[in-house]
This record gives sequence, structure tokens and C-alpha cells, in this order.
Amino acid sequence: MKTLRQYATGFFYLMLKLLSAFPSMHVRNFFLRHVYGMDIAKGAVMMGNFRLRRPSRIQIGKGTVVGERVELDGRASLFIGNHVNISSEVMIYTLQHDYKLSGFENAGAPVIVEDYVWLSTRSILLPGIRIGKGAIVAAGSVVTKDVPAFAVVAGIPAKQIGTRPENVLDYSPGDYRIPFL
Repeated sequence: MKTLRQYATGFFYLMLKLLSAFPSMHVRNFFLRHVYGMDIAKGAVMMGNFRLRRPSRIQIGKGTVVGERVELDGRASLFIGNHVNISSEVMIYTLQHDYKLSGFENAGAPVIVEDYVWLSTRSILLPGIRIGKGAIVAAGSVVTKDVPAFAVVAGIPAKQIGTRPENVLDYSPGDYRIPFL
């Protein structure tokens, strides 16, 4: 038999799913801050159809854009810095199952994404990762280890393929407005 807590948790996530589809970013951000306890800076952009796990342990900095259908896992805490561009369908996990344990329990660690990082479409960050300032993670990459500042990484698992110039960090993805066609 399901407990009251299980029903409440299910309702909590159902309401979060409905909120993710609400057409107003301002309304979504209001509820994320004041109902779900998410630390999302003023001016940060959360596009729709997101999936959040434990939003009260997620922090998003100013000028950051989180694209559509992004999955953010705050169960072991997630910090996303200022002026970060998280493209559509990116997945960031802070917990995963530990196949070495007999009970297949969860194991993990916080994920930190520093300022001016670009996580391109469908990239995946695994638990305990730190992405350094100004780094770029190419589309479709799976990040299994820390990424140094200004590194460009790609592949599965992600490996460094280049560096980003340090003098190009004078922008804010949240300042750009998408014109309606």
C-alpha cells in the first residue's frame, strides 16, 4: 500500500511537470523560487519542458539560460554559475546507482558548472563533475571527469580537443531575446 508521503511526492512532481509546460517564463521562475525552493537568479532564463529532481538543491546564476527539455538533478546538489548557456536536452546528474553495492544503492556527488560555460545540445554530465570557467562541452558528449577552465571537450567519454580564448567572456546568454516569427 502506498503511503501518504508517496502520494505527496507524486503530486509534487506532477505539479512540477505541469509547471514546466506553462507558457510564461516569469510564472515558472516565480513558482520555482517560492514553491519549490530553487535558487534561481533574477534574469536567469528557464525554457520549458524541463525535468527537475530536488529543485531545492539547485542553484542557477544570473544571465544563465537553461534550454528546453533539460534535466537537472539536485539530489546531491547542483551549482550552475553566471552567464552559462545550457542548450536543449542537456542532462546533469548528481546521483546514479552503484553497481558494486549489493543493494544497487545510489551514489554520487555535487556537480559544479562555473561561469561562462557552454553545455551544448544533448551533452551529459555525470555525478561529481566540475566544469571550469569558460569551458565548452560539445554536443552529445558524456562528461565523466572534471573539465579544466577554457577547455573544449567532445566525445564519449569527453576528452579535450581544444581551448577557448580567455578574452571572449564578455557576454550574457540571458541578454539575447529570441524574435517571434
